[in-house]
Amino acid sequence: MFSRLGKPEPKPFTITVAPGWEPRDRGYRMEYLHTRTQMGFDVSMMGSHSTGLSDQRRFLESVREQVARDTAELLEAGAPIELSPKRVGDYDSLFFELHSGSVLGRTLIYRVWTFMVGNRCYRVVSATKPEQDGTMSSDVEAMLGSFRATSGAVPEAISGPAGRPSG
Repeated sequence: MFSRLGKPEPKPFTITVAPGWEPRDRGYRMEYLHTRTQMGFDVSMMGSHSTGLSDQRRFLESVREQVARDTAELLEAGAPIELSPKRVGDYDSLFFELHSGSVLGRTLIYRVWTFMVGNRCYRVVSATKPEQDGTMSSDVEAMLGSFRATSGAVPEAISGPAGRPSG
């Protein structure tokens, strides 16, 4: 049996929440739900990664890509995906979109952003119904544009915004 002692720790990021959306702390992830549709997106923390390799940046880029590809496989096994660059706040992400008909017989549009903040990997998964996509996707894009790592979230020795080495 598990029990939570005290309040959950604050997340190492902030997002400006759009009107009509509700954030919910789920421990290792934050869930953002549209109050009318109950569809939305999650920001999951996928761990901190480090290596003794001399090319730390290449290693972290490979972590980001592998998390993106593993997510696609979880959403729809064998689905072909094309990873493209897209910004989340000040950070470079790998993005893909997947249309799935396998969830309760309904078509859903999944959009996934995977990015690194220093040595921390984040994954955002958005799910919308096609008929609700217009407004919801613009809200999600705006909220992700407001993503900011908070103080202490970025190990300075590894990287700064957009994956650029700090210094």
